[in-house]
Amino acid sequence: PVPITGHREGFDASELAELELVEVPHVEALTPERAAFNRCLRKAMPPDNGAWVERPFERVAKCSAFGEQVPKVYIGYKRLAQIYLPSLQHYPNETIDNKKRYLKESIERFIVPMCRINNYNHQIYEEKDPSVKWDPHAFMEAMAGKHLLFMGDSVLRQFLHSLACALAEAGYHAQRMLMSVKVEVELQYENGFKLSKWTMLDLKPWNRVYLTQQLQEADVVFLNMGHHYHFMNLTSKYQPDTQTLMNLLATSDTPVVLMESNAAHFPTISGDFHDPRRREEWSTSQRDRGKFPCMQVPNVKEKTVNERNRLFVGAADRLGFPVLPVFGLTAPRWDAHQGWYGFGLERRRKPDCLHYCYSPAMFEPIAARIQRIAAAAAAA
Repeated sequence: PVPITGHREGFDASELAELELVEVPHVEALTPERAAFNRCLRKAMPPDNGAWVERPFERVAKCSAFGEQVPKVYIGYKRLAQIYLPSLQHYPNETIDNKKRYLKESIERFIVPMCRINNYNHQIYEEKDPSVKWDPHAFMEAMAGKHLLFMGDSVLRQFLHSLACALAEAGYHAQRMLMSVKVEVELQYENGFKLSKWTMLDLKPWNRVYLTQQLQEADVVFLNMGHHYHFMNLTSKYQPDTQTLMNLLATSDTPVVLMESNAAHFPTISGDFHDPRRREEWSTSQRDRGKFPCMQVPNVKEKTVNERNRLFVGAADRLGFPVLPVFGLTAPRWDAHQGWYGFGLERRRKPDCLHYCYSPAMFEPIAARIQRIAAAAAAA
């Protein structure tokens, strides 16, 4: 990739002031064509009406999607979008003294680790509709020459990792891997398929401008405003931002699928880390590092995470955007988190009951839904 030219450190004060005054027009309804397209995508989305069932334990083979056989290209920019969009001049360039060390550390941070408990792959998701299943060969055929883009936080980075691992297990390895300073990644495959993850953690004025441009670089976008989305105050910031996001998406012709936040299983009343109503096991797990800290949460559908999902899905329903039901698929899987060992590092202060370990069985129902709706969007 050719570095962009005319790079500068960011907007000046007058430009920022102008952007702050720009309001995103409120969209009452989509065009008839876009509304019909969204209905098509919503119809393609299978419901989450199956159930997790026990099966004999299977040990998971190590994922080979990011091994030495995949050429890796370091991009000296914070965001991958900067090599596609010359107008992305807000993010300053960063100089890395030791690129080899940086690249190694970035890849280690990116790869989802194997679990250190022995029961995380003991369940499979049994669909009510047997036709809903993950088929990597059909997926690659449908996505040939297309760009599938995940936009969101580190949980969506995990989804990209799991999807790439599922493709590698079926014999599809990337021909090249691009990685940016902020651990954004793009995998390029032999049939022209590109699989990317870009970051979206807020809707500050300049990010609104860039979001509309970034959408043009993909054929299908899966997007969330999840656990690490900034400004988590629900009524004063998060809810208005969901409306702003829908208004921005309404101006784009790119197929967009919104994704719920996944369930968390910290030892609190709701399972959310930020829930102040901590259970007795919170302090117990901190003292006993040999004990798996994540736990089944009786009220996992109450408060915090699911309240954000309620606002997010409500805003999506207003304009008919399809939503992938991640919360319901992950709520029962309290046992598949990373625990004290998150992304290969021992967590000394707090456990990770948000991100999941690498498990094909855990990801398969999500992959099946990504395949269904991405194929429908690509065909349309």
